[in-house]
Amino acid sequence: MMRMSRPLRRRALRVAVTATATVGALLVVVLAATYFVVARNLTAGVDDQLRERMNSPLLPVEGSLSGETADGDFDEPALEWLVTPQKIVTTAPNVPTLPLDMREVTAPASVSFASGTFRFAGVTRSDGSHLIVAASLFPVTHAVDTLLVSEAVATPVVLLMVLLGAFVVGRRVADPIERMRQRQLAFTADASHELRTPLSVIRAETSLAREGTPDQVRQALVKVDSEVERMRRIVDDLLWLARFQVEPQRHERVPVDVATIATVTVNRFEVVAARRSITLAADVPGEQSAHIIAPPDWIDHVVGILVDNACRYAPVGGHVTVCVRNEAGRTDLAVSDDGPGVPQADVEHLFDRYRR
Repeated sequence: MMRMSRPLRRRALRVAVTATATVGALLVVVLAATYFVVARNLTAGVDDQLRERMNSPLLPVEGSLSGETADGDFDEPALEWLVTPQKIVTTAPNVPTLPLDMREVTAPASVSFASGTFRFAGVTRSDGSHLIVAASLFPVTHAVDTLLVSEAVATPVVLLMVLLGAFVVGRRVADPIERMRQRQLAFTADASHELRTPLSVIRAETSLAREGTPDQVRQALVKVDSEVERMRRIVDDLLWLARFQVEPQRHERVPVDVATIATVTVNRFEVVAARRSITLAADVPGEQSAHIIAPPDWIDHVVGILVDNACRYAPVGGHVTVCVRNEAGRTDLAVSDDGPGVPQADVEHLFDRYRR
């Protein structure tokens, strides 16, 4: 992974923080909903126990309340009071006094009672007495507190993992952008350098030609013409690349005869090859088809670049051959010359723009 620029790194960090904040907000909502749903369901379970207890035989109750445990809670599943006009009957002598506001309770209600929170419910019996049943909410409170602690511990870990994951994903997404940016910077620098060099030569030659002899002027004009041609090729490449990047979808893919393009390119560069006494030839199949599906101007441009480079770097009196073969439905095009070739160290940079 290449090193990110500071703006892209900041952008990836902002995206990661935004994603983490969004996930955090959703997580808080989900955990809060989970907390309340669990508490409600556990409390509903206690209410079911109370209703079951109210429907059981009244007194005596086997295994009645024996007392308060060390944690301040009662170890009975339910406490009972039977309220009559004359007295209040309990299931055991250790049951605390029934609160006054609970003596006529019917619907389940939570009340602080006997150093804890209890759930009360009541029902009026057929004999006119009022049965009140209560159960401790300590198990419910303990369970939801445990859930709350677990959520409090897990939430920062989850958010940290989301932050790191989002940042890593952001870096991976930014990598192609960074590579494109680096290529654009390199392309701009290389193109500027390529244009600066012929301009410097032209300026130097014209300065010398002002005070030179006619022969020196002619030599200077020849050099100027050579540098102008070099600049023309650079500008043509820049325009072609600009059109490709801005409107890539307008390059229509159609059947292209590679053999025909190779032959036309060889005819076009015959004059260039003749200047250096280079033998330029096309080796193409006769009646055999060599068609591919591609934008014609792309293929023409690529073949032209290959032949131009071969003619420039082949030795004087050398040979350049454009060979096209079509075998088993595969079309191959090769431009060969007897020049020095590409150094092994530069092979991986072969397709870098303006790489020499």
